[in-house]
Amino acid sequence: MSTQTQEKRVRFYELLEKSLILTYGKWGAVYREHLLKTNPEKYYILLSDSKLYEHISKIDTQMYNRYNELVRSLSEKAGLTKELKKKEPEKWDRKLKSVEKQAAETIEEEIRSLLHTV
Repeated sequence: MSTQTQEKRVRFYELLEKSLILTYGKWGAVYREHLLKTNPEKYYILLSDSKLYEHISKIDTQMYNRYNELVRSLSEKAGLTKELKKKEPEKWDRKLKSVEKQAAETIEEEIRSLLHTV
């Protein structure tokens, strides 16, 4: 295959992939960016084999579920109850934002470590 043909093929897959980005969730987009930065070879292999979308969607789903589990677990530990929400909604909101931030940081860390094992 000529270099020009390869370049056209890569451009085609990049355009296709850009149209699919809109269907990734937050964690899929984060994973995609980290994958592209840390392992562009794997990224382009998956892209050219038409496996990138499936791969990222799988990671997105896993990380979305993990994020929700973390938020639930951390919320319990932080004492986020319905009673607190009723009695002190501002305090409940601050605690929830803190929990969500902590869960998001954990997920981003897990994504980075996941990429180091790939």
